[in-house]
Amino acid sequence: MPFEKGLFVLLTCCNLGRAVRTSSSLPPLEQAAGLRALEQDAGIRARWVQAAAQAEARIGNIWSSIAANKDKFIDGLRDLSNHSMSDGAGYILGPAKRGAAYSSSLEFPPDYLEGRTSMFQEHKDFWGKKRDKLTWSTDKFVGSETSAMKLILSSSLFSEEAAAEQLKPILKEMLGNRAGLKAVWIHDARAGWKSHEIAPVWKMDTVSEKAEFESIGVSIHVGLWLNRWLEDCETPNCNPMTISEDFGWGFVADRGRRSVSIEEVRKHITDADMLYLPGGNPYTLMSLLQNHPGNAVWETALDRIRKGKLVFVARSAGTIAAGKTADMSSDGRPLNVSTDGFDLLPEQVAFRPHWKETTDHGRRWRDIHRWKKEKWSYADFMANLLDEHKGVRGIRMRDGECITYHQGRISFMRGLPSDDEVDVFMPEYPGKFKWLNHDGQQNLDCGIKSEQFSGRMLITSSMFDVNPEMMSAAVAALEPPSGRALWIGDATVGKRPYTARFQYWYNAKRAFQKHAGIELERVLLGQLPKGQSMENLLKGVGVVYLEGGDHMHLMYAIRKSGILRPLRRRINSGLTVLVTRSAGSIDAGYDVGFTLEKQSEAELDGDLFGMRLLGYCSLRQHFQEPQWHENGKQNTLSKVFIEEAEAQHQRTKGLARLITLRDGEALLVKGSEVTVV
Repeated sequence: MPFEKGLFVLLTCCNLGRAVRTSSSLPPLEQAAGLRALEQDAGIRARWVQAAAQAEARIGNIWSSIAANKDKFIDGLRDLSNHSMSDGAGYILGPAKRGAAYSSSLEFPPDYLEGRTSMFQEHKDFWGKKRDKLTWSTDKFVGSETSAMKLILSSSLFSEEAAAEQLKPILKEMLGNRAGLKAVWIHDARAGWKSHEIAPVWKMDTVSEKAEFESIGVSIHVGLWLNRWLEDCETPNCNPMTISEDFGWGFVADRGRRSVSIEEVRKHITDADMLYLPGGNPYTLMSLLQNHPGNAVWETALDRIRKGKLVFVARSAGTIAAGKTADMSSDGRPLNVSTDGFDLLPEQVAFRPHWKETTDHGRRWRDIHRWKKEKWSYADFMANLLDEHKGVRGIRMRDGECITYHQGRISFMRGLPSDDEVDVFMPEYPGKFKWLNHDGQQNLDCGIKSEQFSGRMLITSSMFDVNPEMMSAAVAALEPPSGRALWIGDATVGKRPYTARFQYWYNAKRAFQKHAGIELERVLLGQLPKGQSMENLLKGVGVVYLEGGDHMHLMYAIRKSGILRPLRRRINSGLTVLVTRSAGSIDAGYDVGFTLEKQSEAELDGDLFGMRLLGYCSLRQHFQEPQWHENGKQNTLSKVFIEEAEAQHQRTKGLARLITLRDGEALLVKGSEVTVV
């Protein structure tokens, strides 16, 4: 079915249904009776026919408007769609959510946002020592009136061993290296939770956090509930506050709590050395601290925090609440609860803990889903700062990362490298296959002879889906020639859902517009007119983008169309640059057989050679995925990885040189120079 006809059918169905449902000539009973009523009553049937005729007339007008404004219609349809794909890839016409390796964005500070400069100036830790790119800091507020404050804002606090080993000496220093200290915990981010909801969080977080605090001298713990069961409390005399020193099973079973006066809570705050706000729902926490009777407690705490007499420690929800705005959370927010945070740092910042690289849906989509933020991606919250919170910096904070504020220095730090996120290289590996970047090597030898090839290419695992800022910089480094840009999407037509060819196209169209300023034209090689000249197709083309999907069907379409030779000539002459993603990337290499997706292998008649634009190099994209590793550890290889690598080595008689790319990584190719970025 042609593309335009497919859209027409979709629109016709939608509007015919709407016309029939809303026609004033149809009473509700007849609408509910459906086909049976039509069979029994000729009068009803006649009215349905009349309604359908009216709908047809409407459709004719609408289609004329669409034909004249197709591009606007396409963008609007993508933004309005919110139906889930059957394969869990995201929204039918919207961007997919994909995770990212932490190492993919080390070059950018955590508050990087397009159009805004970072507040971080150098790579120093809490102690003022110079560190690597995992650490960022600014001394802008040293000597300021806020420099007495002592803050630790974290995503997961001690949950990761490496982060715990980093944080404990810092907290001990803030507490003056003393013993016998007192901490007040405010639990209300979990107010309203039932025992079976509290239990797993208590087991995973509370028990271990209390033990870690005690290991650095905090031996007295008081747990405060401002309003455990979210009771209505509007009168001045209302006081649902309770405290407990029981952090064991009594805490889970909701036992051991006793009522407490505001004055007694204030005294506990005054006597405390540390205030801790754990995770949960930030809006619940903020509402209870900003209203009676919690506001009196927060007033006392804030005064001591600003004077440096009370160390403030927060995790997850508590960290979000500490920012200028808490409009960074998908948790449920009552309409009467403000998004204004406590604004503790001297800079106007907002925090997004548990960060994962994602793609934002666009402002129009966010406006439509303004009251459905559970559907928002992490990137949507960050982009929303540009839309709704001018001047507020957004800080991405992955688990294991934290912000400290001490003596006027703001430091962003991460724990020591962990196996599955930073230390992902393998100096040694089993097997005879050649793996060029197993040890983290960035400048790779693919055996390309400079006198034979001088083209420019960007070979990616996930294109703009992950680490879009770096991919944008990589496209700029490619120096694309002026001219048309083609999206070749035959990989979406193979063994993929029918909707994939539209989903991938709309995502790519929008992403290239946003991140590279490039307008793509849609091409399916398998649907070109018979006899179409590939030279004419490529005439005036400066960029060719090979989309992801079914890479073996894409390779089949490339061979059958005859596009490879003229494309190679244009790339080599510098008239065209090649950009690839996923399936397109594996096809650009020497061999296309390193895969578990062999559903279209029959189309290749047993010949698994690729486009061979990368010399002897072959690609294995999405290398972070669990099937390639043992027990999910990124610095290991699974049995299936070794088997696929050895099979490729034998199939190519030892010529293939393997390159692995995680999402967020790419190869920048300039002639014989091949660099991992």
